[in-house]
Amino acid sequence: MAGSFKDRWPLLVVLCVFVALKIPHLSHPYYWDESWPYATAIKALHDHGISLMPNAIDPEISRGHPLFFHALGAAWMKVFGPSHVSMHSFALVISLLFLWLVYEAGLRLFNMRVAVMALVLVASQELFFVQSSMVLLEMLVALLGFAAMYYYVRARYVLASLCLAMLFYTKESGLIVGFVLGIDALTGLWRGREHRKDTIARILCVGIPTVLAGVFFLLNKLLHGWYIFPFYASIMERRWDVLWYRFHIGCVSDELYTSYKYIYYLLLAILATITAIRYRKWRYLSILLLVVLVFYMVNDMRTGRLMPSVPFFIVFSASWGFVVWQYAHRSVFAQMQQRRMLVLTGGLVFCFMLYSTFNYYTYRYMLLSIIPMLFIAAALFDHFAGMLHRSVYYLCFVVFGITSYVAYSTNEGFGDDDLGAYDGMDVQQHVVDVLEKGGYYDSNVGTASFVSRQHLLDPATGYLGGQRTFRTVRWDIDERTDIAVFTNIEPDGRREVIMKDPAYELMDRYEKGRVWSEIYRRRR
Repeated sequence: MAGSFKDRWPLLVVLCVFVALKIPHLSHPYYWDESWPYATAIKALHDHGISLMPNAIDPEISRGHPLFFHALGAAWMKVFGPSHVSMHSFALVISLLFLWLVYEAGLRLFNMRVAVMALVLVASQELFFVQSSMVLLEMLVALLGFAAMYYYVRARYVLASLCLAMLFYTKESGLIVGFVLGIDALTGLWRGREHRKDTIARILCVGIPTVLAGVFFLLNKLLHGWYIFPFYASIMERRWDVLWYRFHIGCVSDELYTSYKYIYYLLLAILATITAIRYRKWRYLSILLLVVLVFYMVNDMRTGRLMPSVPFFIVFSASWGFVVWQYAHRSVFAQMQQRRMLVLTGGLVFCFMLYSTFNYYTYRYMLLSIIPMLFIAAALFDHFAGMLHRSVYYLCFVVFGITSYVAYSTNEGFGDDDLGAYDGMDVQQHVVDVLEKGGYYDSNVGTASFVSRQHLLDPATGYLGGQRTFRTVRWDIDERTDIAVFTNIEPDGRREVIMKDPAYELMDRYEKGRVWSEIYRRRR
């Protein structure tokens, strides 16, 4: 029976290992590009007083997003303080709750094998690992989105509605989850009288949070004069060529291909093919459609050779729906809740890829759809292993381990979804430390690095040793520049000029991992 320690010891082991690996990252200053603005917004709400009203803090600080994440962070700050360890721990707790929920969903909807496989798949993703201590919205968005779908599928509509309300008040992208669940709820109107009570419960489950979200946008209009933050509204894309490129090179690739995720889905396709041949269940072969299409979509040259963009998009969309329909069958998943989770996940992933195509996009946003997709992958691995041979379970874990190892060892980036982000923090901290120890507060500092300028000018980023800031930090590097700072985090072509300029000397070079910084000083 679900609920005993015997069912959950793998969860406890993974959580303990995960926390042990994250402890060294908790004392880092805020991430060099993204986390510190959110931490600043949390601090502002903490000082103002916790509120969900759109005008509680300057929308330029909150970037116009709803304030539930900031309110949670402010409440955490009141209890545990504003230190780096405290705020990174706040983000880590959200991630640990997410891992717990993934395991619980696998255990209750399927079985312990699915729970363990889903847990390992999610926890081993470097995107999840890196983001788990970043003070950013996306982990909470993904957690609440997954929770809303899970509770909705289990007919726990009060909890699902509560999760949707929190999701809508965390970030606008969460509305896509409400859209998918709303479509499902409305289809109940054609299910007959015997399902009327359940249909009404579903519609209210989605409808009430949607009304609350509408109130937030109306308040934005009344208080600020806009429904959506003008910056985000202004960069929404409408040109088909750009949209198509974003869709297949960005969204589809990041969802199914990036960081060697294609290995998981390729293994699924191989197991599906073997099962189809052995048992003559030809519906399993439908997944090969997506394998072929995705193979072409993630490479721009291959895509153009196969077919024009509009027919390609139509074929991919139809194939996606066809595969979901084929696998949402009682011969694959016997229980209705399992099939509904598959269908809702298929709908969410496709709709979220479309949504992301039109809006400002970065890889971490895909957490909302990547985690449910990996969850369904775990359920399918279990299904095929059960039909083929017990050894397939062990094969899956071997593939998971090797894939994760290769993904981590070949990750050369240092963005907010890369392991190099932590090296980037250390390098940025070193630059500030060198300039502070040298007492260059009144010097004219030049750098093309936006984040370097912020670290030297804004104590809220957490890099300065105190409240004293540097007097002049400019983008320009000219005859007035005393100190020139370069990093490969934000490359600057002027470095080669300064290296050859006899008026400057290299004062400091620091390198950690694949990230480096150089500080040049004007000769006296």
